[in-house]
Amino acid sequence: MPRFTRLLLGLSFVLVLSVSARAADDAENMAADEAKLKAGFQAVDNAGLVNFFRLRAKGEATRERLTELTKDLASKDASARMKACGELVAIGPPAIPALRLAARGR
Repeated sequence: MPRFTRLLLGLSFVLVLSVSARAADDAENMAADEAKLKAGFQAVDNAGLVNFFRLRAKGEATRERLTELTKDLASKDASARMKACGELVAIGPPAIPALRLAARGR
């Protein structure tokens, strides 16, 4: 077998192994990302992910909306609390000041 053919076969084998290892890493990363989203009361289906990125891409939420969401966190209805929590997580860092004020009871 010519040297070039052996080299080509060897490189092909290395590429196949690296692609397989990368696919396993991607699967682990995806599972970890899904777990984070679920912990933040986010749906991980297509519609849920679109909603998450839509809320995140909006940027700053209005003060009134943030106040409403923080009040919903104290709701007696569990689904309202989970929905508010999920929206606040999706809004991200802009929600932090409103959460701090709510934690202080203001």
